[in-house]
Amino acid sequence: MIIIVACSNNDISLESKPESFKIKADSITVREFPTSEGNALELYGRISSTITVDDKSEEFILWERNRDFFDSVGTEAFLINSEGSEYRITLTEEEVQNDAKLGFYVQLYDKDPDGNNDDFLGNKSGFISVQQFIEFTETRNPWPIGYGLTEFDGIYILVWFSVEYIKE
Repeated sequence: MIIIVACSNNDISLESKPESFKIKADSITVREFPTSEGNALELYGRISSTITVDDKSEEFILWERNRDFFDSVGTEAFLINSEGSEYRITLTEEEVQNDAKLGFYVQLYDKDPDGNNDDFLGNKSGFISVQQFIEFTETRNPWPIGYGLTEFDGIYILVWFSVEYIKE
């Protein structure tokens, strides 16, 4: 008599595949401004991004300037390459499926060097699910996100972010 015994290990649990993303503040461009402003605006304010998982949010400041430390920005794209202008996150598959969200925020001012009040140029914010970014990046990676500020009459500013899906 021959007995054949086969063993298998069905207790192996599959780990969820982590999903990684690089979020970056790319550039600021002044598309339109009055000729009285000269060649550029003296911009300060905050550009940031948030990650929200299970109703808990964490903010990452990607660019921040104060009134005394501004950036002169004109019609050519001002590339944001400063330290901290990008961050990388890794989420579990479960966090992605549980509707993790990325948020983007911009608030800008123009310093008025002649002593008048500074101009509030506006703020914008928005959220999008991480799952949508995974779908978007099937066609384009990194995925660009542009926010236009038009709060101040005669000034139009475009701020670009990007989200890169890092396939590991």
